[in-house]
Amino acid sequence: MSSWSRDGVTGETRYVGDVRFSEELSLVVVRSTIARGVIRRIDASVASLMDGVTGIFSATDLLSEFGAVPFIKPRLTGGLDPETFRVQPVLADQKVHYVGEPVAVVLAESLVQAVDAAESVEVEIEPEPGFWRLDNGEILAVFEGLEGDPWKAFAEAPVVIEREFSIGRQCPSPIEPRGLVANIEKGNGQLEIWGWTKVPQWNRSELARQLGIPAETIRIREVAVGGSFGMRGEFYPEDFLVPWSSLRLGRPVRWIEQRSEHFLAANQGREQAHRAAIAGDEDGRILAIRTDFRSDLGAYVRTSGVVAPRMTATMIAGPYSIQNTYSRCELVLTDRTPTGTYRGPGRVESCFVRERLIDIYANAIGRDSTEVRAKNLIGDSDLPIRRQPLVGGPVVEIDEGYWGELFDKVVSSLDWNALEIRRLAGERVGIGLACFLERSGLGPWEWGSVKVGEDGGVEVRSGCTSVGQGVEEVLETIAATSLGVDRQRVRYVLMDSDFSSEGVGTFASRSTVMGGNAVHLAALELITSARRIVEGGNALGGEDVEYSDGIFFSSRGKQLFTLAEVAAAQEGGFLFAEARFESAKVSADFGVHAAQVRIDPETGEVNVERLVLGFDIGPCINEENVRGQIYGGAVQAVGGALLEEVLYDQHGSPIVTSFADYTIPSAVESPEMTVILETGHPSSLNPLGLRGCGEAGITGAYAAIANAVARAIGDPEAVTRVPIRPEALVQWILGCPSSR
Repeated sequence: MSSWSRDGVTGETRYVGDVRFSEELSLVVVRSTIARGVIRRIDASVASLMDGVTGIFSATDLLSEFGAVPFIKPRLTGGLDPETFRVQPVLADQKVHYVGEPVAVVLAESLVQAVDAAESVEVEIEPEPGFWRLDNGEILAVFEGLEGDPWKAFAEAPVVIEREFSIGRQCPSPIEPRGLVANIEKGNGQLEIWGWTKVPQWNRSELARQLGIPAETIRIREVAVGGSFGMRGEFYPEDFLVPWSSLRLGRPVRWIEQRSEHFLAANQGREQAHRAAIAGDEDGRILAIRTDFRSDLGAYVRTSGVVAPRMTATMIAGPYSIQNTYSRCELVLTDRTPTGTYRGPGRVESCFVRERLIDIYANAIGRDSTEVRAKNLIGDSDLPIRRQPLVGGPVVEIDEGYWGELFDKVVSSLDWNALEIRRLAGERVGIGLACFLERSGLGPWEWGSVKVGEDGGVEVRSGCTSVGQGVEEVLETIAATSLGVDRQRVRYVLMDSDFSSEGVGTFASRSTVMGGNAVHLAALELITSARRIVEGGNALGGEDVEYSDGIFFSSRGKQLFTLAEVAAAQEGGFLFAEARFESAKVSADFGVHAAQVRIDPETGEVNVERLVLGFDIGPCINEENVRGQIYGGAVQAVGGALLEEVLYDQHGSPIVTSFADYTIPSAVESPEMTVILETGHPSSLNPLGLRGCGEAGITGAYAAIANAVARAIGDPEAVTRVPIRPEALVQWILGCPSSR
């Protein structure tokens, strides 16, 4: 067990909540209780006189200091014009656009004092008519994309199926909510920040822009993180308010998100409504697919808000050889919590729509859906494939694929006969399949470094960060393997921008691929540098110096120096190398999921009995880690398919603000899971042949569960939205499909 695993088990891991300073202040955010309205008055006169209160700030204070309220610049624009975006101010200025929007902050000597004072701040907001639903929101932008000639394909196809589908809103709900601690370092006046996780270097540059100070005056200090799921890849208002308050008051400032705040203010995900169609022949060959959909951005376009819908459109064809595709998306602003990336952004949505259509299409032509999928999977003869379904959007290049074997393994692992016996006995049981493509290793580059000390110990740093996915152990293993040294001598060092000022970050299943290869290249560079030192210091008579398992040898086999000895001979007693790994392409990774479910005909409750999760991972650095990633994603898929949905009332107020209202899967709802990994096909896009797996457990499972439920009902039309509601299933069972 690595030191990282051990610390996690023993409770010694240091999270942002464990970062403490003497004389620190607690910050509490005063949030809007109105979804849309005009701020008429903020009265802090009573609160300012309460015990322990050291500061209360609103947009007025920001206007006084900066001349304008700082806003949050989008990080990812999806090729759209950011000048058209409604971007979020760090504190509401004149208007609010969602319940939970920050309107003021209170700082006090203790959290209890800050909470009491915040409750005493009077905020008068005049409500305005708003946009509470996806179907009546403000259309921000429309984008389209097509490949081939879908119109001709649909016009000439013998079979055309068109249906409406929808995916509800979800709250990422990591075990650890957000948090931030800021401090002015004594001695040099540097602003230290703990709590930024997925894209700390971006956040540093964005904060520097907002504050009007050099980025070098901000020091990032990485801490452990209890889960992310896309939600942490954001610059939030609190990411400005905490460090600004620290600078303003000259004291350390702490803010730890309460769970109720998380449901109001952290990025949510999913919510899309599709009208989609599939065209094919009577033999099961898919000729075209299209979707016309709306995607809810919430109140503001946050730093990654347009990524999910763009990815939905890009990935609509999935792993199938479909030549004709069309996507049209309306990006919609509503007066609700902003949305962003949530594990498998865009891929879950496109997979659900596509795989439901395939099941309905297969039934319409009297074919088994398994057969239809196998017939249309991209094969070796189809490669390479280059897709760019969106103008200015990401290019999907599929250079390799050995998918038929994995598909057959998953299908053959299912006991179809036993399930049929149960069906004949009257049980409502069913099996569903879903195939998907995952994109991993997003570039354009990543940084890594390796340092060897005189004692032979190795330190590894990366521009990627840990968000609970176990990247520490992966990078340690890669460094150890590349150097040929004992794994126990290698230690991953948490990011500190004073020592590692470069990095793109952790998102899009890129940490292992991009960060791992950067560390690998740094290790090779270190060996090369050390070899030059050995060659320069030894008269070998023209002999080559060889390296193996941490030791330099002459070509005749004579041991010369260990890597540690070379390090000890250098000024400072260490060897150091850093490298960038650059890649213009992402890997197109294949997965296939199967779900087996049972439905209680009286209550409509769905029990997912088993999930089979197949994924082409390529070389596996840490199989236990990969399986853990897949298990975790699959459990989230059970929640998204059956349980989880953020709901709002007719005034735009969230009904869901705690786990009493929002049900996430427990151990009881977690099914038996079988993971089937295909490890024999390395990617050709990076030196280590690696593929990412962060979304490998979630992308196809929504659709597989939905297809299984429809089969258990005995009607392929039975599921058109997720999460699947028990009451809707009861209506289907009773023969009243109009209620779906």
